[in-house]
Parts: sequence; C-alpha cells; structure tokens
Amino acid sequence: MHTDLVDKAGLCAHLGRTYPWLDRYLKSHSEAPVVRHGNRGGGWLFSKVAWDRHLGLDPRPVPVESPPPIDQSQLRDAVRPPSPEDQPETASVPRRAARHSGEATARQRKDEADARLKEMQVAKQAAKLMEAETVHQGVSTLVASLGAGMDAMPGEIVKRGGLPEELEPVIREIIDDLRRAMVRHAEALFTHA
Repeated sequence: MHTDLVDKAGLCAHLGRTYPWLDRYLKSHSEAPVVRHGNRGGGWLFSKVAWDRHLGLDPRPVPVESPPPIDQSQLRDAVRPPSPEDQPETASVPRRAARHSGEATARQRKDEADARLKEMQVAKQAAKLMEAETVHQGVSTLVASLGAGMDAMPGEIVKRGGLPEELEPVIREIIDDLRRAMVRHAEALFTHA
C-alpha cells in the first residue's frame, strides 16, 4: 500500500483535525479528494498529498497516481451485511447511545435559554396569582364584615336618630340596595382582574 494513502484516522492525524470536522467537511465539500468512499464502519481511503494540495497546505505539484487496485473479495466483504456467525459473543449486549460531553450546541443553548425564560415567566405569573388571591381574600373579608355591620345598621339608625320604628324597614331596604350595588361592583372588579 502507498504510504501516502491513509484512512480517516490517519487523515485526521495528518491534518491535525477531529473526526467530526472531517465528517462535516466531507458532507459540505463534494469536491474533497477521496480515493475510496467507505461507511460508518470504515473503508475510507484518502491521499495525504491530495488533501494538502486541496487545502492549500503544499504548493508543490503532485504527480497524479492511479489508486491502488481494489481487491474484489475485500470489497465484497465490506459491502456484505454481517451474518450472525461473524458477530462476536458480546454483540448481544445492547449498546448505549453515545453522549456528547463537550460544549453544548447552539440549539441546546437556545433551548436552555428558552426554558429559563419560560420558568421566569411562570414564576412571575405565579407571584401575580398569589397577589391576586391575597387581594381577593382581603376584599371578601371586608365585604363580609361590612355586610354584618350593615345588617345591624337600620336598628341603630332608628335608635340613635330617635326615629319612629316604622321607618326601620324603609332604611333596611335602602341599605340592602347599597349592599347589592357594592356586591355588583366587587364582582365586576374580580371578573376584570
């Protein structure tokens, strides 16, 4: 085999790059020099000299060589799906998904920022609801105590004002009208809040 030809690992080492960089580059640059295409399991073959020239790392012209002949039996083995007999005994152990432990992607950072924003919005709404509930309880207590005081008011007005007792039902009717108006105003406040 030519010393100039390397697999993905050899090309990454030669260029000082990583596998992910090479994979992204191959997907986005169809003109990248590839001697032989492979798959996830391997089989890739690259010319170091052609890559140096492609990336502008070596200005010297390189004589064009034909790729080495491909052994047809190796090619058949590379594209043939593995049979159960070819699998090692550990193949029955389920594989865990690979986890990326490096820096978060832009999408992950955006999702985290969106989640934090939504948490802050929910907390703000919860604070407003708690404040509204406190106001609701306060107004309800006030209305209940006013109602109790209003029930006793007609008798007190007649007694303290020295008015005839026949006026007590008229005074009670006026106070009941005021109470109903107060309840309507309170209900309107709570339905619009």
